[in-house]
Amino acid sequence: MARPDGTEITFLTTTADTNSPLPGTGNALAWSPDAKQIAFISATPGERLAEASGDPMVITRYLYKPDAGEGMTRFNDNKRLHIFVIDLASRQVQQLTNGEYDEHSIDWSPDGSRILFSSNRDANQDEFFHYDLFTLSLADHSIHRLTAAEYTEYDPRWSPDGKSIVYRGTKRGITDRETTMEDTHVWVMDADGGNRREIGAVLDNRQGSPGWDPDGTAVYFTIQERGSFKLVRLPVDGGSPE
Repeated sequence: MARPDGTEITFLTTTADTNSPLPGTGNALAWSPDAKQIAFISATPGERLAEASGDPMVITRYLYKPDAGEGMTRFNDNKRLHIFVIDLASRQVQQLTNGEYDEHSIDWSPDGSRILFSSNRDANQDEFFHYDLFTLSLADHSIHRLTAAEYTEYDPRWSPDGKSIVYRGTKRGITDRETTMEDTHVWVMDADGGNRREIGAVLDNRQGSPGWDPDGTAVYFTIQERGSFKLVRLPVDGGSPE
């Protein structure tokens, strides 16, 4: 943590990553609304980590065409991405999620009670690419599913009043491996997962990660058009894009 001019740099905590090529698209850090805590994503050893590093080595997860960032190995490290939170006053770190799933793309609700995130909760996450949206309660660490369609959702963000969620999404069914083979469009839904609507359908272009206008009446995102990126403002009530 540092001031905007680069002074008073303060070390907070370490984070870890995984060489799995599938999880992770949105924010890996999120300030709490009262600025007293920071939620973040970090990897923890999975249940079968010892098997993957033992003698003999037992491989249960495979990397398909790994790149240099994933270590150029075909062997998955069996780590999982989970949600943590650090209290800035005490520097105490708490792990909020666990298990054999990856959580990522986090955003803190405006009232500070929940954390929005993406995760693939299918039986075989390595075979099928399928993100859904969930919320995590800070009070009891319970998880509530918001979406359960065959579509894939990315980069969720709360509206300023906490009543809506904007995200990127697709309309094709579950696909295999690393892609949905479809341009993402911007979607909006109610905070409980209802009233899902594709507001980005008015533009036939691949659309980037959306962000809210401070008054909550519009969202901003980029589109790709003939090799260029252009910034768009789109009213959430169905108005014309600028």
